[in-house]
Amino acid sequence: MGAGGSFFEKDETLEVPDAPDNIKSLASRLSQAHGINEAILVHGLAALEPCVQRRLNRAITKPLDLACLRAFKKEMEGQDVAPDVSEALGKLPDSVKPKVEALLDSLHLCGGYLPRIGVGSAGLYKHFEEGERVHEIAYDYGMRMFDCAGPCPTMPGFDKAFARVAIAEQLADKDLSDFVMVGHPDPFQMGVEPGNVKKSLEAHEAEMMPMKREGQPLIDVYAPLCCVRFSEKFEPDEIAFDEVWKECEELHREGKVRALGVCNISAPQLERLLEFCEIRPAVYEAEAHILHHQQAIYDLCRKEKIAFLAHTPLGQGSVLDQQSLGHDTLSPAQAALRFNLDRGVSVLPGAEKLSEIEEDQATPLGPPVARVQVPAAPSMLSMANINKLWKAMIAPNSDMVEREGHWYGKPSEIVRPVRKEVLAQNKAIIEQIHPIIKNLPRKESAATRRKVICEEIAKLADNDDRKLGKMMVIPADVFASRDSIPRRSCKDEGPTPQVDASELPEGAKILFFSQRWLTLTHPDDAEGTKRAAIVAAAGAYAEMEGIDLDKVYIWFDLACVEQDDLAELIRGVNALGLYITACDAFVSIDHPEYWSRAWCLVEQEFARCAGVKRYVISEGKLAPTDHEVTDPRDGNLTVEDDRAAIDVLCLVADDLRSRLYLSAVSQMFSEANLDEAMGKAWHNKDEVPDALRQNIIET
Repeated sequence: MGAGGSFFEKDETLEVPDAPDNIKSLASRLSQAHGINEAILVHGLAALEPCVQRRLNRAITKPLDLACLRAFKKEMEGQDVAPDVSEALGKLPDSVKPKVEALLDSLHLCGGYLPRIGVGSAGLYKHFEEGERVHEIAYDYGMRMFDCAGPCPTMPGFDKAFARVAIAEQLADKDLSDFVMVGHPDPFQMGVEPGNVKKSLEAHEAEMMPMKREGQPLIDVYAPLCCVRFSEKFEPDEIAFDEVWKECEELHREGKVRALGVCNISAPQLERLLEFCEIRPAVYEAEAHILHHQQAIYDLCRKEKIAFLAHTPLGQGSVLDQQSLGHDTLSPAQAALRFNLDRGVSVLPGAEKLSEIEEDQATPLGPPVARVQVPAAPSMLSMANINKLWKAMIAPNSDMVEREGHWYGKPSEIVRPVRKEVLAQNKAIIEQIHPIIKNLPRKESAATRRKVICEEIAKLADNDDRKLGKMMVIPADVFASRDSIPRRSCKDEGPTPQVDASELPEGAKILFFSQRWLTLTHPDDAEGTKRAAIVAAAGAYAEMEGIDLDKVYIWFDLACVEQDDLAELIRGVNALGLYITACDAFVSIDHPEYWSRAWCLVEQEFARCAGVKRYVISEGKLAPTDHEVTDPRDGNLTVEDDRAAIDVLCLVADDLRSRLYLSAVSQMFSEANLDEAMGKAWHNKDEVPDALRQNIIET
């Protein structure tokens, strides 16, 4: 079915047979949506309705009802098609049967069980004015699908992100006959006690009752968010996922939900689920976009005829600058959505403006857009942004393992926690950095960010416990005039080459130089190799940008961080991430050991997270780079005790990236991780969750 949307040409000679209103209504909608002959649809739906009635004890009203024909493993009797379904299809006219079979074999593609384009609801309302009727407006734009977690009473911040009551009120009087709501049981309480999944559904129904229609389930797809619960430690042994799934199956048998689904699990985990389940999932939901193809799970879903639903299909906006999205008639966002739509994957894009929702819903269908190449390394942004423990649980090579007759999640790796004493040491620093990050404007220029950073650091000047030093830089032409790298010192007398970054002229550009010191006491060698590299890089950058050298300024640690006042030196080191964020370019000075040193990798990670253009200067030549940054936590250290401090800085970098570029949900989780690092209880705040904690302070 996919983006184009037609199975076969209409046969105008076939008459529409008499059938119940529900059959005619659904056939009419499908015919209009996909160009399928309405008469063929009526014949097929009428023949299949007894099979559906026997399984669901209700009439067919939505395409998703037909998923039950493949869902019940017992009914399949080991065949590709259940015997009663084969019998029903066998009674169809010869001209109709193959076309109905083609329909059934294609319903898992977008536009079949699921609408093609919905809207991602998690954290959506954070971007809009209070009272704005976003879902009602989205409905008028053509939106017919969203996902929504059930109430999470133990996690007020996470719970607030879904605005269930407001959504239900906005859509209460709408025609929902072609609508799909994807619901999720409370991820914090599922599996903790028997019956929690059912309790979550009942609470969900109570809050969104205005959307319920008589004789129909409120939730169309009920899908656990993962095979482990969100908890203190994300430990796989906390719940048996097969028990959670059995509770979901019982809700399906009772007619409480239209179909089952599952989210954020790997291909190996889905294969395990298909082995032990009695009712198969009809829908699989996970992050998928041009930088994260999810090929293994995609191939498995196609093989098993499971509908694939992509959340975060725009990578929270981070994919929109990819050259592969250039198109004559599509916007970058529409081209990005078409990547999934063209391969039969439905999408749930988020938005920060109503115009973005309108643009997404208006994505035109047609011939496939040129496929993009598989990225060198997949970019997981949404659920994986919670923390490393969670990322390991949903990684492509994560699995499930059977113990004592039950199935438990198995992470791809064992994640090392951050040491408690180091977190305590860094608490005061984070408490000063985090508010500055929160005040940074989103997706703005380096100059705009620099202004905010310098102003915020200046506000700390009268603070006796100040942890951050002001940013100083050196004009590139002044740097070039020196025979050696300048050294900043409070002992210097007379004029010094450093200038305050807050006082730079309009159009100024700052280059941050990241490097490995060549000796224990000095970054350069006797020949001045590093100084020469810096001068060459500054000149090359000015030429690339088409600006005069006097517009270029240099940040280099020896030259710009105080060297003879220990307290001020520490303040400068503490602020390194902010300095990088304030720069226009980040230049790595090539050295055999540079790319494996943890502290060098932390600087690279800040540049990546801040979206600063990255370059490499090697043998006197400056070249842009977008190489994948090695995880700083795995880098080499001279002093191994520094490793925990590296962990903390990585949390700060994650928080920075979420603030500058990612969605409200990612911001919520990254901020929560920082709060945990500072020993704060997440449940005391409305903005962030509690029980999602990764317990990084456990030794």
